[in-house]
Amino acid sequence: SLGEACHHLGGNTGPVHALLNLVRQGAIRLHALWPEHLQRTQELMIKYPERMDPADASLVVLSELNPRALVITVDSGDFRVYRRFGHQAIPLLTPE
Repeated sequence: SLGEACHHLGGNTGPVHALLNLVRQGAIRLHALWPEHLQRTQELMIKYPERMDPADASLVVLSELNPRALVITVDSGDFRVYRRFGHQAIPLLTPE
């Protein structure tokens, strides 16, 4: 979520305002998944009970809804295990 991203960036800081500006400018688009895609979110969480939380599941669902998009994450370990559409690796952009 945007709130979670802001928290990880440090609250009321320059990087947070840069992120919020990107949202305002339309460079980052927010997409409400729930309640419409809640069932799919839960299906993924059930498939990966030991590793997947609602935030990870939401990113996988967004990847399914936007198959050409990359998931940007520092959590590459889990996202290399997760599969979209049941079998397909998720395209990732991660810091190495």
